[in-house]
Amino acid sequence: ADHVVGQALDAADTGRLYRETEGNPLFVVESLRAGLSTADKEWDAGGIHLPPRVQAVLQTRLAQLSPPARDLAGLAATVGRAFTFSVLRAAGDGDEDELVQGLDELWQRRIVHERGIEAYDFTHDKLREAAYNMLSPTRRRLLHRRVAQALEAVHGENPDPVAAQIAAHCDRAGYPQQAISFYLRAGQAANRVHARDEAVDSFQRGLALLEQGSWNETQQDWYREMEAGLCEGLGDVLRLAAQYQAARDAYERSHAAVSLDEVPRRALLLARIGQTLWPQGDYDRGLRTLDQAKEILGSEPTEPEPAWWEVRGSVQYLRCHLYYYSNQQQELAATIEELRLGLEHYSTPLHYFYYLSARLFVAMRRDRYRLSA
Repeated sequence: ADHVVGQALDAADTGRLYRETEGNPLFVVESLRAGLSTADKEWDAGGIHLPPRVQAVLQTRLAQLSPPARDLAGLAATVGRAFTFSVLRAAGDGDEDELVQGLDELWQRRIVHERGIEAYDFTHDKLREAAYNMLSPTRRRLLHRRVAQALEAVHGENPDPVAAQIAAHCDRAGYPQQAISFYLRAGQAANRVHARDEAVDSFQRGLALLEQGSWNETQQDWYREMEAGLCEGLGDVLRLAAQYQAARDAYERSHAAVSLDEVPRRALLLARIGQTLWPQGDYDRGLRTLDQAKEILGSEPTEPEPAWWEVRGSVQYLRCHLYYYSNQQQELAATIEELRLGLEHYSTPLHYFYYLSARLFVAMRRDRYRLSA
């Protein structure tokens, strides 16, 4: 690459070049000639695009395939760089023998590699791009819908690991309602494993589709449910990333979308809003928000209601945080006593954690952070 352009490329340029070409000499040379100007030595802002000569080489390789194998390559390219036999079988319209024969041809022509028992991937991502680009827009939408259905069928018991893929395929297939539901699920799944960037991307894409869509009167309840869930999830991720104002905005939007009948959820969202205030030292406003949450919850229910007690414990625990950081010792002790009494009604491990952690707050203040027995 340095020889072609007549000077040493920096690490960022060579990194991008390798990601696009994977080191294929023809791709490297042609990409540099087409995408890197010898005058200003700057990459095209849209990324590296393979020049017509390279595209023609790839299309010629694909054109040499039999029609069934070429169609199979298009389906596999729709799935992605990596794909499995089970997904192709569920998404295709041929029988298993035809699928095996087509995969054998793709393998023999070095279009795909085997990866494990039933997993494959394209030998080069630009081959996948070329196979995908040979599909008409209508054909692409059809295949994306089939792939989404196949992924859902193959992972029926636990679709969370592939929820982001299903959402993206529904999105590209032109099914925004299904895509939004899976973007919500994908964001929640990513958040559970602390994959922050993936979670934010899923929640934000779901919200963008929600705002772009045209929804009729019968879909308004679903719209509010999706809006509340996506905004709540986005708020959780942003709060953990210490982006408190953005998290607060998301929580407030979620709270506005939640039905008035969902009392524990509304109270919990207010508590989350309070949780974005005390790290910034806004204790008074944080306490007022928790007071609102307590007011929404109302008096103790006469019948066992785990959701009510769960949110009540969360609100009290957050109140302990605020009293601790604002050094309000009497109020902290009173709230700890409320937590203790609550354990008589709803004693889960989480609530024991709330209670013991709150006691620790008092002990640290009392003993000046020396560890007692």
